Amino acid sequence: MCRFFRDFSQSVFIRIMLIFFVAMIPIVSLSYYVYFYGSNLTNKEIAKSFSVKSEYVIESLEKEVDRINYLLYNCIFIMFI
Repeated sequence: MCRFFRDFSQSVFIRIMLIFFVAMIPIVSLSYYVYFYGSNLTNKEIAKSFSVKSEYVIESLEKEVDRINYLLYNCIFIMFI
């Protein structure tokens, strides 16, 4: 039984597989890091874009309300003259 494990551990195939996995662990870890970093960056850019769009919409609505108030004021002023 001990001989079986000794022969198994000295196998060229096993050594190649171990080297392959040891080499792949940092590569896969780096790819996950890059993926999650890009995902977070994309989410932040989308949130910033929505924020800018909502600020624009709010600003345009405020301008429209001011314009309507001005027109109503002029309409009421003209009615009393």
